[in-house]
Amino acid sequence: MGIFARTHEERSEHSRMLNELLGSEARQERARKSVVARGLTPYSSEEEEAILQLAGNESYQHSEGPSRGQPDWSMISDVLYEQFGVRRSPKSLKDKKYKSSKSVKIALDAVK
Repeated sequence: MGIFARTHEERSEHSRMLNELLGSEARQERARKSVVARGLTPYSSEEEEAILQLAGNESYQHSEGPSRGQPDWSMISDVLYEQFGVRRSPKSLKDKKYKSSKSVKIALDAVK
């Protein structure tokens, strides 16, 4: 039976069981290989840390207008390009920051 002959629930359950068997490190490695296979460049851990630090730095936030106090993703994108040599879109940085801070929160909740 092909994977698409299964219902969404069956595919989700199969994926969950596979992730439990392989663990989170194997899941992260599969995700990284998937990114590379699509011709993209995965984020390094240093890049992820830099995104979180720059997003929280007042020097890289909008100082006026409706986005006041929010990260200036275009400016952060330029800084990261100078540091790491990989051009990232402001939208992808915003998404990565959200996902990174969400996973940090989940990890902290699991420790409690």
